Amino acid sequence: RQSKTYIDVGDCARGILMAYDFYRGDLTGELALSDSPHAERFRVFNLSTQGSTTVREIAEETVRAVTGGKARITYGRSPVGWVGDVPKTSLAVERMSALGWEPKADSTAAVFSAIRAHHEWSAL
Repeated sequence: RQSKTYIDVGDCARGILMAYDFYRGDLTGELALSDSPHAERFRVFNLSTQGSTTVREIAEETVRAVTGGKARITYGRSPVGWVGDVPKTSLAVERMSALGWEPKADSTAAVFSAIRAHHEWSAL
């Protein structure tokens, strides 16, 4: 089963701005990854939520939001969605946590909010 982390766009923007503000101009910050060949040139910060959301949950919430539960979902047999797909993802967010950042919405709340917002927007 596919299960991935999703992040609210507002949480993502806040995280990007926080990392930028904290490390602006600092190329030797103590959170640098010393084992990375690019540590002195790039700052890599993963933004992610706690938990994950399954493709099944996304499909079911989309059907509820868009059709009121009146559509039928047909699932394939493959554990991946396409060639090269990664069925499960999880990101290390310790560097952002060390800056004091954490997302306001968990993965499922972020996805469900996006589904509802898109449906409401597309109905205009």
